[in-house]
Amino acid sequence: QGRTLQLDVLMWSPLVRKLVYMVGKYVMAVPQGLRDSGTMSVALNGEPATMYTDPGLALATGWLKVGGYLYYGSLASSYISRVDLTKSSIEA
Repeated sequence: QGRTLQLDVLMWSPLVRKLVYMVGKYVMAVPQGLRDSGTMSVALNGEPATMYTDPGLALATGWLKVGGYLYYGSLASSYISRVDLTKSSIEA
């Protein structure tokens, strides 16, 4: 890739570096589309059965509820996550 004009400007100015850092940390922490992320189950007749919403469920690809736990896979992590539904803030 090498050097680019954008990288040269960023490295030249400490103020610009600080602004880019702050924008990345505070403004873009949770994109608007991921704030109300969740997952939904559907009954055999097509009616919605349950829906769980939480920012932690962003980019979820699949989930399974077993007892009081919700197991889910996500594009954001390379492992299966488990949430205790009795202790978490996930809304059902």
